[in-house]
Amino acid sequence: MVILLSTIDNYIVIPILIEALKNSDKTVRALAAQTLGNIGNWEAVPALTEALTDADDYVLESVAEALEEIGDLRTLKQIIYRWDIDIYESNIFLLARKLAIRYRKTKNSVIPVYRQRFRFLVKRVRAIIVMIISSLRGK
Repeated sequence: MVILLSTIDNYIVIPILIEALKNSDKTVRALAAQTLGNIGNWEAVPALTEALTDADDYVLESVAEALEEIGDLRTLKQIIYRWDIDIYESNIFLLARKLAIRYRKTKNSVIPVYRQRFRFLVKRVRAIIVMIISSLRGK
């Protein structure tokens, strides 16, 4: 089925597969992610990035592999700057690291190649944001 869907016109199948990423069945979500990765159309990246919040490890692995196939520097930035994505989840961190290494020549300043350094930075930024929000609520 995955091979069949990847041969159909992208404009027809991509919206269907994106919708399938929200299916209640984890196998359907994982297969949709795999198929989107096989098709390789960048239009699927925002939906796949959104699917990185999925609770199932099998789905996360499929989504990470799909994003690795079609992802680029924009994908890496989406993963890094979204607060609802757990960058330390093993599949997501591995994806971010692979993309970071692939695009390290772009001289981006915030790339999570080294987990310890990135974890410190994220904790620091979150603490600053919490302090700002707390001070705004107090006024």
